[in-house]
Amino acid sequence: MASEMFYDLSRRSVFIHVPRTAGTAMTTALTSHCPAGVALVREHKHATAAEIREMLAEEWGSLFRFAVLRNPWELIASDYRHTVASAAAAIGVSALDCTAYWIERMRRTVSYRDFGEFVCHEWLGQWSPLLPGGFWRSYCLGPDGEDLGVEVFRFDQLAEAWGTICGKVGLPVLPLPVVNRTDPVACSAEYTPALRDAVGERCRGDVERFGWSPPAADPDPP
Repeated sequence: MASEMFYDLSRRSVFIHVPRTAGTAMTTALTSHCPAGVALVREHKHATAAEIREMLAEEWGSLFRFAVLRNPWELIASDYRHTVASAAAAIGVSALDCTAYWIERMRRTVSYRDFGEFVCHEWLGQWSPLLPGGFWRSYCLGPDGEDLGVEVFRFDQLAEAWGTICGKVGLPVLPLPVVNRTDPVACSAEYTPALRDAVGERCRGDVERFGWSPPAADPDPP
């Protein structure tokens, strides 16, 4: 995936931006108060911890490394709605301020018949960035599943954790950015039982580590 990665060597911190976890809002808030020593590397959005470690080399071990993780069913549903909405907003725009990867992903997404096809191709298919185990395994661990020392904060507890994040980055407590929330009823309606189970199986490690629950089954499916 592509676009931005935040790290601030002056404050000894690096943020691993898992998709759809308020990363853009947080990096905007943090960089607006970190004018010195900040790097916002636009070709590395959603880079994994392993990729960032390789890029930063010897700096990695001395950094506060953190990420935000989200209920995988909610994250994937949010990703679908966001991508479809972005594609609709981009219609007729000749010069997009985004990467070729994102343009192609929007085109792919609107070509799918429905949400289920999107999930199967983008998150469960052969070329998915999501390794068996889930988002923790894919974005925060090393290539062999080794712990890289990434501190994880839960998306659903971000309000409580925001002061801690600011403090560890070396900043006063900033106003909490507005973050996208998922309507649990809408999320439930998007998943068939088979699709819900398939996401749970791919993200088994996340479910076991964080206790995430799938959206409730629709008692009256169409």
